Amino acid sequence: WIFENDSGVLVNQDAVKTFLSFLASFQADDIKKYDASAEYGFVKPALTVRATIDGKEEILAIGGKTSDGSSYYARVSGRDLWVYLIGSQLVNDQLMKRRADFEKKEDKSQL
Repeated sequence: WIFENDSGVLVNQDAVKTFLSFLASFQADDIKKYDASAEYGFVKPALTVRATIDGKEEILAIGGKTSDGSSYYARVSGRDLWVYLIGSQLVNDQLMKRRADFEKKEDKSQL
């Protein structure tokens, strides 16, 4: 893995593998039929994850929180009839990543 447009920064390969493994295996807490009149927060998502799988771009959009704050609304490209509920702690701990979370840290013990 490399950072697009910045190949000079090393990528923590294990962090990327862990993140991708999580994306491939996590399950929603609940599934609801999409209601166009409802406020899910997808106009300005909290997070958008894009991955290309077998040449096809897949998009996971994390919208707003539920009224009780326990979950986030999520949508997956190509599955427009459904809204998924994903626990807030899971989203915050596993999905809300920044670039720095994937940068390889310098091993200071070798200095």
